[in-house]
Amino acid sequence: MIDTYSAIGIVAFLLLFYAAALWILLRATWPVRFGRKVQRWPSVPAQLQQCVIDSRSVNNADIYYVSVKYTYTLGGMQYSGANLMMGHGGSRSREAEEVKRQRVLGMPTLMVRHDPRKPEISTIFPYENRMLYGIFVFGVLWMTFLLCYAILQVFAISALEQEIVQALI
Repeated sequence: MIDTYSAIGIVAFLLLFYAAALWILLRATWPVRFGRKVQRWPSVPAQLQQCVIDSRSVNNADIYYVSVKYTYTLGGMQYSGANLMMGHGGSRSREAEEVKRQRVLGMPTLMVRHDPRKPEISTIFPYENRMLYGIFVFGVLWMTFLLCYAILQVFAISALEQEIVQALI
């Protein structure tokens, strides 16, 4: 009894929003997985060459970031690096970046993690953005909401069909 176009519309609606939820989940989990991978990279001592706070303007707002330069030796070859944290683009808070800078300067021995397959890729800290966990939870809740909505729609349509059938009898 349900209109075919209504059923197609509901399915299209659910598929669209489920695709959006999957995109949110993938977007949130990729950096987390990459950060965990970086945590497993081997680390070596490094010599700090520079550690200052720089800024750049993005959309008329100052973004501060810790600019680091360091060198490290691996297998007799010397490498240089400039990554404080993989994927970190800075923040609007100079004080937050100063905390990171002091954390680097306070290390008794600077240790950097390097990609075992590409030793020229290195970082001081693995990437971690706690906001991504919130996005992940939001994606899971969104998918749960859509599933509940779909179930309710099916029951509502079934109840409506039964009412129509009874009205016709």
